[in-house]
Amino acid sequence: MDAQLSPKLTISTNLKGFKHSISLCCMKTTLSVYESGKLKINVPFGQILWCETSLNDTFNLSLLRKQHEKKLVLFTVSGSFAATFRQEASRLVEFVMEKAYGDSPRQRRFKVLVNPKGGPGTAGRIFGTKVKAMFEAAHCPIDVVFTQYSRHGYEILKNINLGDYDGIAVLSGDGLVHEVFNGLADHENSALALEMPVIPLPAGSANGFSVALLGPEEGLDVGAAVLNAIKGKKMKIDLCSITQNNKRSISFLSQTVGLMADLDLGTEHLRWMGDARFVAGYFWGVILNKTHDVTLEIKTNVRDKQDMVKTYKSFKSSKSLTDSSFSTNGNDEEVTEEWITIEKPVGYIYAGKIPFVSKDFMQFPLALCDDGFIDVVLQERLSRLGWLKNMDGADKGKQYWLSSQHYYKARAYRLIPHTPHGYCSVDGERFQYAPFEVEVLPRLGTTFGHGAWAADKFYEDAPKNNR
Repeated sequence: MDAQLSPKLTISTNLKGFKHSISLCCMKTTLSVYESGKLKINVPFGQILWCETSLNDTFNLSLLRKQHEKKLVLFTVSGSFAATFRQEASRLVEFVMEKAYGDSPRQRRFKVLVNPKGGPGTAGRIFGTKVKAMFEAAHCPIDVVFTQYSRHGYEILKNINLGDYDGIAVLSGDGLVHEVFNGLADHENSALALEMPVIPLPAGSANGFSVALLGPEEGLDVGAAVLNAIKGKKMKIDLCSITQNNKRSISFLSQTVGLMADLDLGTEHLRWMGDARFVAGYFWGVILNKTHDVTLEIKTNVRDKQDMVKTYKSFKSSKSLTDSSFSTNGNDEEVTEEWITIEKPVGYIYAGKIPFVSKDFMQFPLALCDDGFIDVVLQERLSRLGWLKNMDGADKGKQYWLSSQHYYKARAYRLIPHTPHGYCSVDGERFQYAPFEVEVLPRLGTTFGHGAWAADKFYEDAPKNNR
């Protein structure tokens, strides 16, 4: 158990569920609240948003604690203390705030974009009932805009006054984040604009960006996402340039054609289902079992799955992800990058920069936030039964080991679809079903997080019965 440290304070309170008097004690890593000697609340300092006293000898503490479905909710402790304990109260506030924030700046200023039509359409309610109060509890000034139409977010960020904010919080799915990055890239001072952290607050269908930052257990928890915005460390991420018909756009998440584009864009009428719409779309795609003829050109230097996993493991164990490179063959020898061409019918092509495309689907288990590569997957066509088996272990990236799934680390790639009709999805947004080219832009984007993607559940060992 945490060893008790000084300071501590006893206050009188009328909080629901508490009696007249409670004691607050600072432990090594947590703040504990006792009532009549019994522990009532024990919260990590990292979940404390604010602590203060006022002139009339009242004490106020705002924190996030896990309650409903293990998600973080806002909780406030308040009460009065005797004037003789002012010095103790002041010491406790100073101690708690120092522990709560460490070297993270307090009272960050945010531009908050809310997409009321994103995903199942609950973003407006989530902002009003949760997000707004959390930012206010942390004394973070917020400038809120509810987006009204497509590319509204792009227009706002293209013309934003960069000096007014410390970050852009996006309460939506990944589509609005796509608009934000493109708006920053087209800002008159794009280099400085892309230094502005973009933080996802999950309210969409897939929320891949949030899951990548916080992991599958907390990636859909808006409280955890707000906490990351308030206290997270600045981290650089790779972006991608996608060129189609001589027009360049920024992609931060993924690009896909084939089955995965069909189940995304082909199910937009089912947004009310949340992320369940992707499962419905997958089953429908399995029934149709379409084949897509493509030409795929990839600039790569590594294709062996075992070697890639070995390199990935070494980066994870050394914690030196920012220095990562898949440019060696495992013997610290540089391998020449070359363009390879693949022409064959496929089930889908999927390329991405983050491990999870949804909470239950780790499509790119070896993706790193700033390694200068994009992970490209070519999935051959399967039987209907094969597609169903493909779902097994998808939340841990088990499909990586399938002999029918080809995995590449690429600096760039070109895709030419030959099938007459189909979908092309970029960051979940509809693009023209036409040839395009993608190139990685190393460390161009910025967000808040823990310094690396939260993807620790990868099925790293090849199954014995690899099919």
